[in-house]
Amino acid sequence: MRKKELSTYEIARQQKITPRHARRLYQKYGNIQPYKLNRSVCLQRCGRRSERPSEEEIRAVLDVKREMGFGACNIEKALSERGIRIPHNRIHRILLENGLANNEPKKGKRRKWIRYERRHSNSMWHADWTHYKGGNILFYEDDSSRLITGYVLSKNATTDITISTFDAAIEK
Repeated sequence: MRKKELSTYEIARQQKITPRHARRLYQKYGNIQPYKLNRSVCLQRCGRRSERPSEEEIRAVLDVKREMGFGACNIEKALSERGIRIPHNRIHRILLENGLANNEPKKGKRRKWIRYERRHSNSMWHADWTHYKGGNILFYEDDSSRLITGYVLSKNATTDITISTFDAAIEK
């Protein structure tokens, strides 16, 4: 922006922000020199630096791995029974460094949480049987408003009860 190589609009489009926000950022940070020239403005990694595991930790983890053949979570439990507290992430790192575990990047991905939730009332209902106070309870719930549209408490969970409760909920 300072060199006037690109317009405010082009910079904003590249950065996926509004032109107004681009101008605000330029006003706030425009007087700072680029990080190559000014070492005080330098992006660093977030969080605490990880420490190298001690020789005792490595030895304890490898001993349990040899004895029992467990993975990181079970090794953590086995070590805690022996009075040694090492987090499973650290144990996994030790196992990786010693070639005793596989790096599986797909397991590190955050799973997308899918909610079956509708925008409009009565476009979908959810039904579920569950145990409740020694019996079974069935409830129908509107997926949009979360309103309980019908329910019944009975000893047995049967198809006939499910259908009759559904019909009664529709009538209401």
